Amino acid sequence: MEYDMVELSMLTEFTNFVKDHPTAKWIHWNMRDSNYGFLAINNRLRILNGQPYVIPDDLKFDFPRILQLIYTDNYEVNRPKGRLLNLAERNDITTVNAMTGQEEADAFDNKDYLKLHMSTLRKVDIIQVIINKAESNELIVNASNKQIYGLTINGILTLVKDTPWLVVMCTAFGYCLNLVVNYVIDKYLK
Repeated sequence: MEYDMVELSMLTEFTNFVKDHPTAKWIHWNMRDSNYGFLAINNRLRILNGQPYVIPDDLKFDFPRILQLIYTDNYEVNRPKGRLLNLAERNDITTVNAMTGQEEADAFDNKDYLKLHMSTLRKVDIIQVIINKAESNELIVNASNKQIYGLTINGILTLVKDTPWLVVMCTAFGYCLNLVVNYVIDKYLK
């Protein structure tokens, strides 16, 4: 079948790229099981008589799990479009051409491979923008600051440290408090 040959060629090209970059780190979105993920790619290669290459687990980083560690499990809702597309829309990242999982499955069944390709490219771009926003502390998430930081002294200090305007306010407040304390000491306790 022609489709199998095209698929084998594509997966072999991917595998060769992975082999050529043995220390590369792989940031992915839920590619951790045998139905959808690196294991699925290797299983499909075996079926097509290709030679899979296993990426070591310590080089794979599941980005949704990282977001859960940073922002709690409430970082985004799953409905109606899935966390990735919902998070993109929350952050004004374009989702043009990106399809939901069901839409991608339907496109595959209808042999609409161009739409699948465009959706994959768009999702890669979305993930890159989300990574950049998370790194620069500009990512808008569904979870509240209370959920993320908690109401502990460490949580509050971390919130202040991560919020530039709070740093300025607390610094100004500390300076003013210092002036008042020094005045009281000089005036009444000397």
